[in-house]
Amino acid sequence: MVRLFVPEGEEQHALTSRRPGALTAEPSVTAVPLSSALAATGLTGVLALVGRARPGTFLKCAALAGTLGLSYTTCKLYGQRELNRGVFKLDKIEAQPGKLWESTEHWTVEDATLTGGGLGVLAALNERAFPGAHGWQRFLGSALVGAALGSVLGQRIFVQIPPRLISKIDQTQAMTRHMQYERLQQNEAAKANLSRFGKLALRFYTWPPHQLLRELTGAEAGRENASSGAQGASPHSASSFLGLQSQNTISLEVEFEQGELNGPDMTAGVRTYQDSLRTRNARALEAYLAQLSTMRTTMVQEARYVWHVLAEKEKAYYAMVGESDEKDMCRRECDLLGNAASQCVMREAVISFHIADARKQLEQIPGRINKTTSASNDTTLLLDETPDTHYNPEFTTKHLRAHWTKQKAALAQVEQILSQYEVAVKQNGDRFLRAPGEIHGRVKAARVAVENLRGYLEATSRLLSEFEERGRKAEKMKGKGGSWGV
Repeated sequence: MVRLFVPEGEEQHALTSRRPGALTAEPSVTAVPLSSALAATGLTGVLALVGRARPGTFLKCAALAGTLGLSYTTCKLYGQRELNRGVFKLDKIEAQPGKLWESTEHWTVEDATLTGGGLGVLAALNERAFPGAHGWQRFLGSALVGAALGSVLGQRIFVQIPPRLISKIDQTQAMTRHMQYERLQQNEAAKANLSRFGKLALRFYTWPPHQLLRELTGAEAGRENASSGAQGASPHSASSFLGLQSQNTISLEVEFEQGELNGPDMTAGVRTYQDSLRTRNARALEAYLAQLSTMRTTMVQEARYVWHVLAEKEKAYYAMVGESDEKDMCRRECDLLGNAASQCVMREAVISFHIADARKQLEQIPGRINKTTSASNDTTLLLDETPDTHYNPEFTTKHLRAHWTKQKAALAQVEQILSQYEVAVKQNGDRFLRAPGEIHGRVKAARVAVENLRGYLEATSRLLSEFEERGRKAEKMKGKGGSWGV
């Protein structure tokens, strides 16, 4: 249970934010085996089409592609390290040293990748296996293919984050890196302190074609982040600063996965009214009703659990005397838990509506004996039972993880706007300072939004770690048959 190639200054700067959960500490390293295996597959296929493929061709191609990939990745990471050190000096940060490996309390993608690579090497020790591949190409190719299979399996088994959110995390990190390296490029004193390799790396990262690629990916991330706002918005939130919230209304959103509510005559949670009483399928409706009932039971458990944790947090908050950083964090955690609890309750209400609608559809079928019971009206959803101490709050953990990713993206957006403003002030001097007051008002709001987002990001990170640990404890205690307090 390890993380490999932990960067210098992790969690000390926006450049080196820790990736959540079981995600790799340095994704480009574990990407090399997979890209090598894919390249070898394509090249072997082409050689087979022209009749030039021989036994061992696949492993030889994988070894050659892996050698090139590892060389490029090594240069890339070394260059990033040099540039990161320059940014750290610019911001007067004493970075903690990086680590070749770091122990964790849970399985990671790196574990699966190392296991796959080790099994590949063991397979290569068998002289009868892999005919045609010899020497270093045999062992390196086999290790890379095994590591590629391990990384794919590890991604599927250990990573509980949707691919779209992983993509957002990567886009946010790329935007942050581009913004910070631009700062470095504009500071002649900081550039002069870079090593020769660091100057080459800075030239590459600020090369116009590379900049254009980053601008395109950054714009796409900005559009996605703007279209996926969090529930509600405080007066100093990023959405409020960007002018995305109406002046006269508030928006309380409830989120479901794509297809989660799909059923007979139902698409994206909305009736289509394309059926008829004569063709209506009672069995399909009964199966849909059973699915919804299971979803509702789970959501009721989730709501009661989160409500209980929120009550404990509030008890601790109101016991604190005076203002402090810890009390501010606790206040933000209560806010986030209240948001999560309201999500659970609203989801349960929507599911209950669809349960009632499915029962209504069954009752409308001519000649059918009604076997369904009336929908329950659980007005004491949050108060009538003590939560199950073995319960794993998966939905809330997932909700917090998604919220953390959106906050990271929003913070990167606003920080980029502020960076552009600072550059414009330096380039234009007094002329820019005499610009309309609206610009300076928005900049002031942006600075407030940044501070607020940073606080919520830290609170979300703490709460996410707590709920991930609660989930792990719940799974362990289920296996042991013990109990622990929430």
